[in-house]
Amino acid sequence: MDWINPTTFNHHIQLKKFQLGEKESILTDKFAVRSYVSKIIGEEYLVPIHGVHNSIDEVEFETDHNIVIKTTHGSGPEHIELFPTSKTKQEVLEKFNRAMGDQYNGVKWGEFQYECIVPRILVEEKIGINGVSPDDYKFHMFNSKSGCKWFMQINTNRQSALKQSFYDENFAFLEVEKSGLPNTGSAPPERAELEKMLKIAKQLSVGLDYVRVDLYLVDQNIYFGELTFTPACGFGEFSDLAVSEKFGSYFQNGGE
Repeated sequence: MDWINPTTFNHHIQLKKFQLGEKESILTDKFAVRSYVSKIIGEEYLVPIHGVHNSIDEVEFETDHNIVIKTTHGSGPEHIELFPTSKTKQEVLEKFNRAMGDQYNGVKWGEFQYECIVPRILVEEKIGINGVSPDDYKFHMFNSKSGCKWFMQINTNRQSALKQSFYDENFAFLEVEKSGLPNTGSAPPERAELEKMLKIAKQLSVGLDYVRVDLYLVDQNIYFGELTFTPACGFGEFSDLAVSEKFGSYFQNGGE
């Protein structure tokens, strides 16, 4: 990797790890970020929560509840559980005791924004239709004095076999894969719904040179998911180098 003249998307993400500070840490905290979102776009876009706790032992739950339990300081399957779940109550307790007791693995790979987050347990209402998790609309936002660039990623089938699809600034489908995951090739929602989500992503990314804004669309209602500054820890490779370099070029105007 050329640290002086990075070219690909992941090269820039690796470099960005050294540029993140307290602000990004707060915005990465899955509970603390709610205040930021509420102030910028309104609390109606927040997924309702049942509570935030210092330990999983404080949470009253049953495995057939319609909730989502996650940690505030980590990412990935070891830090979240969607209910109803096939796990026993004891297995859920053990899972989150491990997640709360260990430092998030991403810190070992330079995602230091997670290091300063106070580990807590967040219990959210489960959103979706007929118990199916909604698609995840991820807007990669790049801001500079010369303007805003972006591309969109849609994650589907999160509860079974995860798939990803990518779209350019015209919402045109891109024949590319990332992290070895297949793309869906399915049609996105109506353009009007996409434009609404893009507007929100732009609002939430103001003042940030790069951030991924995750949103959900459920029965025409938009919900905020999270903000991410180092997706896939900078190791999720695109199958097409030209696409990676194109998105990498979106960082080039930063600071102009």
